[in-house]
Amino acid sequence: MRREDLLIELGTEEVPPKAWRALRDAFAAGMAQELTAARLDFGAVTAYATPRRLAVKITDVLAQQPDQVEEKLGPALVAAFTAEGTPTKAALGFARGCGVEVAALEHLGEGKQARLMYRMLRPGEPTAALLPTLVSRALDG
Repeated sequence: MRREDLLIELGTEEVPPKAWRALRDAFAAGMAQELTAARLDFGAVTAYATPRRLAVKITDVLAQQPDQVEEKLGPALVAAFTAEGTPTKAALGFARGCGVEVAALEHLGEGKQARLMYRMLRPGEPTAALLPTLVSRALDG
């Protein structure tokens, strides 16, 4: 996957010299935490501060989140289908909740442990689209 360096610079009101280090380090730690929570791998984090600026440089940030496979477990097969193989209300409700037809659901396991399962591939979002939210959360923290 493509990786890029990221530089975030924030203008601030005059910050007292005693507060620079704490604000700088908190912003850098918050950005690292938010990138990790967003499943965006990255390299080194370097923080900077001046009386009117906070900045953080993060190297080798993924340009897009990796795709993610989501799995939802549904009802047991014995409750999902009649003896003739017709879907019951349990199977129909589970499929409707997943936004698919019953035929799109998978069977997981065997015997009495067998259940319906829905597997969906969720494509990753571009990092640029996620940045405003990530920066806002880091600042709130």
